[in-house]
Amino acid sequence: MKTHLVPERVDYDGTQIHSLWAYRKFGVQGDSLVAFTRVVVGGSSPLGTVKTAAQLIKAKVGLRFVNIDMGGFDTHTNSKGQLHDHANEAAGALNAFFQDLGAELRPFVSLLTTTEFGRTAGENGGQGTDHGHAQGVMVLGGGSTGGVRGGDPIIGTSGPDNETKGTNDLRDVLTEGLTWLGVRNAASVFADHRFTPVGAFKK
Repeated sequence: MKTHLVPERVDYDGTQIHSLWAYRKFGVQGDSLVAFTRVVVGGSSPLGTVKTAAQLIKAKVGLRFVNIDMGGFDTHTNSKGQLHDHANEAAGALNAFFQDLGAELRPFVSLLTTTEFGRTAGENGGQGTDHGHAQGVMVLGGGSTGGVRGGDPIIGTSGPDNETKGTNDLRDVLTEGLTWLGVRNAASVFADHRFTPVGAFKK
């Protein structure tokens, strides 16, 4: 059986990843195995979205990367209340994702959380925080080495609202993740960056 690799981004809405859709979209013959390299899963709730992602992984369609977006963390006002609710929602979704995967697949799946931008350490006038630099990154699943890397963030004594500075570069963590997935010469993905090991992913 031939394998048809789909390198393009696929925005999954629950009606795709079947033979007729793949034939029409990519011209795949009916006797070919379709391998999707990147799928972006959308949904009305984080819990529903991660459930769909877990189902796609368990379907073993050749999927290598899944991107899941969760909004609501840009809290310029009432950070305490909003972050509490969103963090609980995210924690429940992450737990459900790995529970749904099952013990057989968990060692072969890793999940990395990141944000579009960090936050300031200082509170603004609306009991919120503004855009900053440093952020927390979590690595969960079979590839994670566990523990904490980088220590406490560096909080500057000058600048707007005491902006935080990161102690590790996200590109290094992503490079380790790609290497764990089996991508050769993963450091070349960020051509203008010199890779520095972080130790967040197993070798």
